[in-house]
Amino acid sequence: VLEAQGPGPVGEADALLTRRPGLLLAVRTADCVPVLVASPQGVAAIHAGWRGVAARVVPAAVAAPGGASAAVAAVGPAIGGAVYEVGPEVHGAVNPDAPV
Repeated sequence: VLEAQGPGPVGEADALLTRRPGLLLAVRTADCVPVLVASPQGVAAIHAGWRGVAARVVPAAVAAPGGASAAVAAVGPAIGGAVYEVGPEVHGAVNPDAPV
């Protein structure tokens, strides 16, 4: 999770956040899930691919601007299981306690 202080590239990460009103954030996704979170403390734009989900990027980005109190989220479109298969390594990384 990287914090944007002003306009322009911030760096490479799976989530960007800002506490600056009016600052636009964006992430690019293909078959991964875009998640936008807003709270009174700030906003976050999250690229939730399987590696990021396994690394808990969504909770980290939600917690970063001051916690999840009064936060709202929008989850964008993503590829579905009917057209996208994953192997046991992905299943195990995302849900280590579930049987394969």
